[in-house]
Amino acid sequence: MLAGRAIRHRNDYAVIALLDHRYYDNERIRGSLPDWIRDRLVNCQRFGEAVGKTAQFFRHHAKRT
Repeated sequence: MLAGRAIRHRNDYAVIALLDHRYYDNERIRGSLPDWIRDRLVNCQRFGEAVGKTAQFFRHHAKRT
């Protein structure tokens, strides 16, 4: 996993989509993720929900810049 490549400096922000059901329903697999990812996980059961949460994330961060 190369998730760290999405963040280049402290003012960067990104969405990292983990598109595998194992991240949703397997605590052992989620536990293998770095803390900075695991602490910010948002689980979505439907694609539309994930798109909505992604749009909300970028709207929120766009206001801060």
